[in-house]
Amino acid sequence: MSIFDFFSREKKVKNLTKEEFYFLRNVPFLQGLNRLELKLFSRLLHKRVFEKDEWVFREDYPHTVLYIIADGHVDIILEKKREEEINLVTLGAEDYFGEVGLFTDSQRTASAKASSPATLYAVSQKDFQVFINEHPRTASKILFQFAGKLSKDLIRTNRKLKVINDSE
Repeated sequence: MSIFDFFSREKKVKNLTKEEFYFLRNVPFLQGLNRLELKLFSRLLHKRVFEKDEWVFREDYPHTVLYIIADGHVDIILEKKREEEINLVTLGAEDYFGEVGLFTDSQRTASAKASSPATLYAVSQKDFQVFINEHPRTASKILFQFAGKLSKDLIRTNRKLKVINDSE
């Protein structure tokens, strides 16, 4: 499935329900937003339900969308020549993935597949860039959250690599 398939079968989120609002305010990179800012961000969202074992995207697809899991589970998988799958992590409600797609024009380095029926919200790179220009203060809060997570991930990875190097 390509990004075009995703958006051709999605539903644009018009008005947040109470449940959607409470869900979104618990997503880690959105936690610093007030009610109005969250409503502004929600206008970027496209909603789609995936069936169990349906691919969200495959390795080497364009990296242009961030996904937020509303419910269900998604496996992030490395595929070795499409014959063997290595499950890197299983993500659930309020987790997100694909944030690199908001910042680069690279290709996916892993695949994502629904491991149960899952409802996802997607934000495209193009829409997010417009959002940054139109709402820079709100966008800076989101970008700061992404930078914080990236920094923690980098520190954790460096520590793991140090342990590996020290043991050799």
